[in-house]
Amino acid sequence: MGESNYKKGKSFEELVCEVLTNNFNTELSDRFASIKIGTNEKKEHVFDFASSDKSIVVECKAYTWTEGDNTPSGKISTFNEAVYFLSFLPKDTIKILCIKKAYNSKKGKTLAEYYVNQYGHILGDVIIFEISDEEGGRIENAWFDQDRVKNRDKLNLFFDTNSKKSDLSLFTVGEK
Repeated sequence: MGESNYKKGKSFEELVCEVLTNNFNTELSDRFASIKIGTNEKKEHVFDFASSDKSIVVECKAYTWTEGDNTPSGKISTFNEAVYFLSFLPKDTIKILCIKKAYNSKKGKTLAEYYVNQYGHILGDVIIFEISDEEGGRIENAWFDQDRVKNRDKLNLFFDTNSKKSDLSLFTVGEK
C-alpha cells in the first residue's frame, strides 16, 4: 500500500517550508500560521505556514492530474478556496500558493500552468509558486500580477537572488 494522501501532502508542506525558508532567508513555520481573517467578525484560519511577523503566508497543494490525465476539477476548487482565504490577509502580506509540479503530457502543461491560465484573473495579489520535489525541492516557476503584489522589497530580494542562481521562470499573470 502506498503513502496516504495526508502523508504526501504533509511531506510536500515540509519540503516547501524548507525551500521557502532558505530562499527568503526567513524562518517559516506552522507555529505562526493561525491568523485571524475576515471582514467584520475576524475568525482564525490555519494556513500551512507563515513567517513569525506574518509578512509571508503560504498555502500548499500537492495535487496531480487524474488517472486519465483529466483536469481534477474538485482539486482546482481547493486552489480557488486557498486564493480566497489568502485574499483576506493584509495588502502588504506576501501571499503564496505553492502547487506541486505535475506535468501532463497530453495537455503539454503542468497543473500550475493550467490553473494560472484558467484562473489567473482571480489571483489578485496572490503569488503562485510551482515547486518540484526533485533534487531536494526547488521553485520551478512563479506567476504573479506585478501591479497588485505589495511588500516588494522581500519579494524582489527573493526574485533577484533566485533568478541569478537558477533558471526560475517568472511570469506576470496573463503572460505565456
